[in-house]
Amino acid sequence: AEAKDCIVRDYGSTSIVCVCNATYCDDLDPISEESITNGNFIHYSSTQSGQRLQPNKGVFSSNGSHKTYFGEGGAQLLFLRIPMGASDFSLRPYTYDDIEGDVTLEHFALIDNDYDYKIPILKRATEIRGQELKLFTSPWSAPWWMKINGTTGISHLAEEYYQVWADYFVKYFDAYAQQGISFWGYSPQNEPIQGSDHAAKIISMGWTKENQTPWIADYLGPTMEKGGYGDLKMMILDDNRSRLPGWAETVFANAVAKSYVAGTAVHWYTDEGIRPSVLTQTHELDPDKFIFYTEACQMNTCLSGGVRNTLLQSPRRSAAMHKLELGILIHFLHRFIYATKIVREDLGKWEIGERYGTSMMQAFNNWVVGWTDWNMAINEQGGPATFDYNAAIIVNATADEFYKQPPYYFQAHFSMFIPPDSQHVSLTSDNDGGLLNVAFLTPETDVVVVLMNSQNVSVSVLISDPDRGHISVGVEARSINTIIYR
Repeated sequence: AEAKDCIVRDYGSTSIVCVCNATYCDDLDPISEESITNGNFIHYSSTQSGQRLQPNKGVFSSNGSHKTYFGEGGAQLLFLRIPMGASDFSLRPYTYDDIEGDVTLEHFALIDNDYDYKIPILKRATEIRGQELKLFTSPWSAPWWMKINGTTGISHLAEEYYQVWADYFVKYFDAYAQQGISFWGYSPQNEPIQGSDHAAKIISMGWTKENQTPWIADYLGPTMEKGGYGDLKMMILDDNRSRLPGWAETVFANAVAKSYVAGTAVHWYTDEGIRPSVLTQTHELDPDKFIFYTEACQMNTCLSGGVRNTLLQSPRRSAAMHKLELGILIHFLHRFIYATKIVREDLGKWEIGERYGTSMMQAFNNWVVGWTDWNMAINEQGGPATFDYNAAIIVNATADEFYKQPPYYFQAHFSMFIPPDSQHVSLTSDNDGGLLNVAFLTPETDVVVVLMNSQNVSVSVLISDPDRGHISVGVEARSINTIIYR
């Protein structure tokens, strides 16, 4: 909507009028729908100096990163993980029912974070993507009062609350459904080893494969079916591949538990030390169960966990004392975490992108069907979070800009060109020249080949397809490459 120019008559000092007559006036044109939708806005300004309804067009700054991830020309991501309650990127530990002894979950409720941030962002991302996103969720911890030592840190679920905790899952999916948000899948627990085998530095709850398996079989699986969510994809483990194939072996040995499980969720944090063949071994246990990478995150120098662990493991107290301790913890974390920043040397570091590329290459060549990053975006302090993290996109809110780092482009080399329902294609190599490679056949019968060269020298590559012929390409040193043909 454009405004016609004001015909100024200046009476001196700050006295200005706009002159209209029978043939002219500075009327405002109608506002077009395009100018105020799809993330656009118009800013009208009238000033003492003489501007009158001067239009300035702009876009919401948050939509820039949304379009970068979900829109045409962006990474076109489809899968997103939404934490079920607090995670290590929350400003405070919380669940959706922190009222002690509420076994009927009468007080279960989403919080402002869901209504003000998560739900609007999900709806906006879906709108930009142009199709329903495939959302999955994981809890970091049950409410503190359901756990054996009444904390949000290292602990296990008390058996007396096995059914209540299963009911909690249904309550969560119901609450989001009421907001028009549906899910594709979930895991019973984020990183069960964090709160089980070693002292957790994040909000957590521990499970062993031996005690989680009967809980899935006797409580979670049946409760989800009864609640109308039996079609959601349950993914077991949701932890590092160092626990494979053993975790899947134990769960699959229980026929009832296995019947509720759709796949295995994996995190990347032990990729460098554990051979990728454990993924193939897990696939071979039951080829009908998929494997999905559900978390990857580059961690900078981690903060010391001594004081934090002491607080999280404090003995069970009254609800009032518990909340007081959490308040002290939050205050301490704010002062501690924000004393650190992502150092300038880490911004744009190519080696971090190569770590992403290596993980994806290994995963897709060993029966993994999907791969997701942890954080869409974090701030320049690496948070808000309980560690000093890095991410594919760093937001500088002060300058109203964001930075797309190498991990974003490494992911985009896959996500932009390999749509859902693509099939992995085996590649054989006479001499790979030190390159990592993987190939796919898309539903449109396009062949997509991704090549990664982490060496300091360029390499010449000859790709032979018996149905097409030969392609000769040069692969630059330290590069990620996607080749597409039909």
